[in-house]
Formats: sequence, C-alpha cells, structure tokens
Amino acid sequence: MNKQSIPEQIQRALAGASFETARFVVGLSGGPDSTALVAACLEGGLEVSTVHFNHGLRADAETDERWCRRFCQLRNVPLEIVQLDVSGARKPGESVEMTGRRLRLSYWQNRAAREPQLVVLLGHHQDDLFETAMMRLLRGANSGGIAGLHADVRIGAVRLVRPLLGIPRAELGRYLAERKIEACIDPTNRDERFERNRVRRILAELVRDEDRAGLLRSLSLLQADDDALGDWAESRIDVTQTALALPALLACPDALWPRVLRAWLRAAGEARPLRGTRIRELRNSLQSGVKPSFQFDTGLGITLRIRGGGLVMQTAQPAQPTFSYTWHWTEQSQINIPEADTVLTATRRALNANLPGEYFALEAMPSPLTVRSRQPGDRMIPFGGQEPVRVKKLLEPIKPKAVRCIVTSTAGHILWIPGVRRAEFARVSDGAPALHLSCSCC
Repeated sequence: MNKQSIPEQIQRALAGASFETARFVVGLSGGPDSTALVAACLEGGLEVSTVHFNHGLRADAETDERWCRRFCQLRNVPLEIVQLDVSGARKPGESVEMTGRRLRLSYWQNRAAREPQLVVLLGHHQDDLFETAMMRLLRGANSGGIAGLHADVRIGAVRLVRPLLGIPRAELGRYLAERKIEACIDPTNRDERFERNRVRRILAELVRDEDRAGLLRSLSLLQADDDALGDWAESRIDVTQTALALPALLACPDALWPRVLRAWLRAAGEARPLRGTRIRELRNSLQSGVKPSFQFDTGLGITLRIRGGGLVMQTAQPAQPTFSYTWHWTEQSQINIPEADTVLTATRRALNANLPGEYFALEAMPSPLTVRSRQPGDRMIPFGGQEPVRVKKLLEPIKPKAVRCIVTSTAGHILWIPGVRRAEFARVSDGAPALHLSCSCC
C-alpha cells in the first residue's frame, strides 16, 4: 500500500506546472470512486466543481441525483446536473455503455471549447486499470489497448485526468468508511451479464494482493512500449493535420498503423479507436492502389476519403438529435443541453429591454420545465396570438439554420423557442415580478 494518504497522492498526480491555471471539474456519479475523489480533493485543499450525468436508465437514477445534490450542498461544492437521453441517442450496433461514454465525452468537449483551462478529473482506480486490461486482452488488443487507461490524455479540446489509478478499490472504500461517508451503490455492478462484472469476479479469484505489484509493472512496461511506438509513429507522420499524408502512412510498419490512426482520430476529438479488423481492411485497400473515388467506412460514423494526396475524414451529418430534459429552474438556474450545444439560464429580474432573451410572469411559470428537441406537428400560441400555430409555419419567414431546443411545460405546452420566439403564455404586466429566460448559443 502507498504510504502517502489519498489526498497526498492526488496532489502529487496534479503537481505538474501545466495544472497551475487549471479549472478542475470532477465527474461525480455518486458511486464510491468519484465520491472519494471529490472528498479527497477537498481534504487536500483543491478547489473543484462537479458534474453529475443522469442517464435515465435505472429506476434509482433520481435517487443518485438527489444524493449528489445533498453531498455537494453540505460541502459547498458547485454541481451541475446533466440529463442524457442514452436510450434515444443509441446508434445501431452501439451498446448502452458506449452511448453513455460518447454523450459524456461530447458534453466535456463542448464545455472545454468554452473553457480552455478545463481539466476533467475521473474516478477510475487501480482495479479499473486491471479490469480494462483483462477485457482488452481477451478481445485481442495490442500493447496500447492492454495497457488500458491513461492517467492523463487529451481528446480533441478536452483533457481527462485519472489521479486515482494507483489506488485500489478497497483502499478507497476504507477512506470513505473512516470519514463516515456513504456513497451510492449501483446494483448492476453485480450483474454478470456485463463483461466488466464477469472479469471483476475472475480477477478477484486469480490476482492476490501480492500479485498486484507485478501486474502493475507489466502494464507500466506495456504502456512505455506503446508510448515509444506512438512517438515513433508521430515522428514519421503529422497527425495534427486535417489530411493524413498518404505516402508517409503507406511507408509505416504495420505496428504503427493503429498508433497513427488513433492519434489522428484523437486530435480530431474522436475517442473511439478503429478496430483491428478495420485497420487491416484499410491498409489492404490503400496498398492495393487508390482511386480518386476511394472511400472507407470506419464503423465510427466517419468515412475516409482521398483528397489532394492525403487521407481525410468525412463525418456523416447526423439527424437532429432527440432529447428531453427536466429543468427544475427554481433550484437550478442553468441547464446545459449538450446535444444542442446550448445553455439556458433562468433569472428573477425586472424587465430590461436591453437584455437578450424573454420575460415571463414569474407567478405563472411552472416548475419544472421540459427542454426537448423539436418534434413533427409541434404547435404554439405565438406571442400576441390567440390560436395555436404550427411551429414549422412560424419558422418559415425566419428560416433559422436549426432549432436547437424547445421549452415546454410538463403538460407539453410550448412556452419558448430559444432564439426564435416565445408564446403568449405568461405575459408580464408592468411592475409584476418576472422570470428572464436566456440562451447562450442563440
């Protein structure tokens, strides 16, 4: 066991000069790992904020959300609740876990684009490292895949840091118990229909405490090998360019192809690597001769094409995302809608014509509100009108590029199309208390 306390180990992991101006935010699930991370950061004097993702998948998801609110309120830690429609956003062939990871990363990337100093702290620990390595070994991964989770990685604009990777799950449990902090327990962690849970049981039976040091050393050596191969790959070909130089790629040894493509995709903000079979298919296709009409489906929603002697990515234009969030604006003044790249804000204030946004009669406004994507057949009574009008017709003279989101009552009545138009509902009388709704992206 490391002689340093958990707060000291976190401070050591974040001691680099590049973190001096960072703004740290912790992904707080409410489980023991992320809970211990927040508690240890605070104990060590590190200022953090938190984000809790409600995936809406489990019956007790609302219980976890309430627990996170209470935990953060007691410690005066800023908390943002982000609602994710995992079921609605799931793509063909994509597991629930993969969809959740993709949506979370999308949120972090959108936020990092607005906050350049953002550093995301994640609660992955030593056991997660072992479990991930075993799962990838069973799937047939290379050294980079088996080495697994990285302590510090950048994907597009976002930097993800895992300061607990050297700490076992049991040690985090003892840390919480000593401080009498109870965390949420996900009952699905015992469900062996999930691969990680099966691997966890196998490792518990095979790996004794005294074996951990050797396993860690092996993973460290594999990661060093992968880093060296990655550096070699990037010295031969510039992965930061939009177009990947085709002659340089074709001249790379087979072992460098996964590293080149992984680094190139990450620089573009794509966390998912190409599968080994896809890489072999791509290599064979390119080596057999390239025509101007060449195109290759990566299986990631990205098509590769040839342009100007280089390999370029072309992302399929997604359909308007479907989502629905519950906004308790009386408790949560802001809500982030990652699918719409939009932040809505509710403020009690007097009428001010100079401020963008809309004013509604405070006493008439229901709570919670629903923020959702546009739906076929949507109707609204526009401001100044008396009868419902199809939203499509209201938009015809404006022709906006896209309607990012729609705000409704929980009964389904449309109150506001941010950046476009508000409803007649809750008109403000002179001198009456008002609620100001604004949108950061419209």
